[in-house]
Parts: sequence; C-alpha cells; structure tokens
Amino acid sequence: MELVSQMIKEVIRYADVDREAFAKEIRTDMEQRQTADFSAQKKRMAAGEKRIGELEILIAKIYEDNALGKLPDKRHEMLSRQYEKEQEQLSQEMAGYKASQDAYENDRKSAARFLALVERYENFDTLTTVMLNEFIEKIVVHERDRKGSTDATQKIEIYFNLIGQFIPPSMQEKEPTPEELEEMRKKEARKDRLHRNYLRRRANG
Repeated sequence: MELVSQMIKEVIRYADVDREAFAKEIRTDMEQRQTADFSAQKKRMAAGEKRIGELEILIAKIYEDNALGKLPDKRHEMLSRQYEKEQEQLSQEMAGYKASQDAYENDRKSAARFLALVERYENFDTLTTVMLNEFIEKIVVHERDRKGSTDATQKIEIYFNLIGQFIPPSMQEKEPTPEELEEMRKKEARKDRLHRNYLRRRANG
C-alpha cells in the first residue's frame, strides 16, 4: 500500500508539471505498446473494403449472367464459391482491423480520462479503498530474485486503470555507476558464498 500510494503521488506530481506533455507521453507510451502498424493497416483496410465492394458487383454479375443463360451452372457455382470465400476472408480481416482501430482510439480517450482522475486527487494525503479501485487495475508481485535470502530484490509491477503500466521518471530505475556495479558484484558474491556454505552444512546434517 505504501508503494502504491507513493507511485500515485509521483504520477500526480509529474502530471502537475505539464498536463499537456503528460497526456502526450501517456498516449505515446500506449501507442508504442500497440503491435499493429496503423498507417499500413489503414491502407489495407481501404483496399480490403474496396475489394469487398468489387466482389459484391461480381457476385451480382455472375448471378445475372447465369440467369440469362450466358454462364453455365457449373462455372457459376465455381465462381460463386470463390468470390464468396474471398469476401468472407476479407470481412473477417477487416473486422479484426476495425477492432484494433477502435481499441487504439479508446486508448487515446483513456489518457484524457486518466488525467481527469489525476486532477481529482491531486492533493490527497491518505490512499483510500475507493482511490485504490479507481487508480489500480492490478499489482503483479514476482518471486524474489534469490529465494531463501533475507536481503533480495523483488520486482513489483503496478498497472493503472485506463493506461496500463506507467512509471514516472522519479521512480524509474537509474543506470548504476561503475562503483555501484562493483559493490553489487561483491554483495552478490558474498551471498553466493553464504548460500554455498548453508547448502554444505545442510548436506552434512
């Protein structure tokens, strides 16, 4: 709860500096999480919809030609199956693209809704259950990096409602200095040595 409260306060503090820049950063972050190339997708959607329209005309034309005796039944049946199959595949593909586009647009609106939530609670002191439910979607607690150790790091991921995971700059992991890396190396080496000694003692009863 302390970590969540700190995270929310840092997000609000970061947003207070420049609301417009914060909203833009959230949208950019959310867009980067999208796997689809939306510009290419839009072109494909336009081409697919055009082809569906062409297939409608072709299906009507072969039906008319068959009814007038210009197209044999066997040929009509074959072309009809071919066009209808292509039309169905394109329709399914277009539906998938449409769902992705809708999700993308919804994400853009989500950034604005999250910003409104931030503004509502910009001066909070105590994290309430209501706030927790409004801000937080889920919290993922990973296994400790070293099981059985009294001193081990443990990764915790906090996901916000509307925008997903967002870590303000003040809480982002900083690149360690060479001195810090050396100290970490020594610390891990000591832990390894102690753990080996423990395993040896346990094996010997």
